[in-house]
Amino acid sequence: MAGMASLARRGLRVLVLAGAGLAAAQPFACLRAEGKVNGLVGLTTDYVFRGRSQTRGEPASQAGIGYEHPSGVFGGVWASRTDFASRWDHELEIDYVVGFGRDLRGDWRGEVTLRRYTYPRSPDPIGYDYTEVGGTLQYRDLLTLGVAYSPGWSGYTTLGAVRSDRLLATEVGLQYPLPHGFSATGGLGRLDIAGRWGGTSLYWNAGIAWQIGRFTVDLGYYDTDRRARRLYGRSSVRGDVVAGVVYQF
Repeated sequence: MAGMASLARRGLRVLVLAGAGLAAAQPFACLRAEGKVNGLVGLTTDYVFRGRSQTRGEPASQAGIGYEHPSGVFGGVWASRTDFASRWDHELEIDYVVGFGRDLRGDWRGEVTLRRYTYPRSPDPIGYDYTEVGGTLQYRDLLTLGVAYSPGWSGYTTLGAVRSDRLLATEVGLQYPLPHGFSATGGLGRLDIAGRWGGTSLYWNAGIAWQIGRFTVDLGYYDTDRRARRLYGRSSVRGDVVAGVVYQF
């Protein structure tokens, strides 16, 4: 899913598969430079992750830094403003990722990652921090397939609080190059949350990105199915146009 919500994530290649979901599918790709430390700063009109707004439709500033060793081992840190629809303010998300990637036969590349999502300013007793393992297969820069699993995700749905239950996300992302630095992007994902108050939902996006020098500008439409709207409510799940810009250094 190639939206600015996760363009910053993609830039760090560090949050591989994270996330605007397989948007996280190509996460952190723009910061892939062997043997170098790379960073990015960005601004998005809405931070959307796996179909759900993490800021209730409000803008978010984002930044990250990452490093990839010539052996294929990589790691990094990524942060964003957040504002979940709960009684307690979050305000900040900081994610840490380590992983390993290597080129496969043909034009395929595979990666595995371990990611830790943290919300250091959240006093919510439910405890939002969780760990996730993931893997991606990427064909050139055109197609990305991804899966992510967490044994202990916590959060709220309209049905109640989910505490330390299983989460599984499967996604496919597409990117097609166009003239003059433009590219068409899109993605489709499925999110399964176990437990009494969990459920299954679909999310997708389509848009266009423009890269000029160290800047990438992105404009996309994000939406979900009705099950996601019933699970999370209109304040965090709704069809919306998202725009953003990322500067890579």
